[in-house]
Amino acid sequence: MGWCVLRSGWLPRPLGWVLVAGGVGYVLMTFVAYLAPGAGIAGDLLVVPDTVGEVWILGYLIVFGVRRRALEGTAV
Repeated sequence: MGWCVLRSGWLPRPLGWVLVAGGVGYVLMTFVAYLAPGAGIAGDLLVVPDTVGEVWILGYLIVFGVRRRALEGTAV
C-alpha cells in the first residue's frame, strides 16, 4: 500500500514511506517469529511503523480527503 501511495501522489509522500517501512516490518516480524519464537517484544516493535501509518492514513482521509490536483488529472 505504501508503494501505491508514493506512486499516486494523492496522499503525502512521508505517509507512503511510513507505510513502506511498516510493510517491511511485517515481513521482518514474520521471520523473527519463525527464527526466534521467544523474541516477544522485539518482533512486535517491528510493526509499529505500519500501525502509525494506518492510523495516519485514516485520519488524513477523514480530515482532508485526497488532493484536488490529483483528482483533476483523472478522467471520471
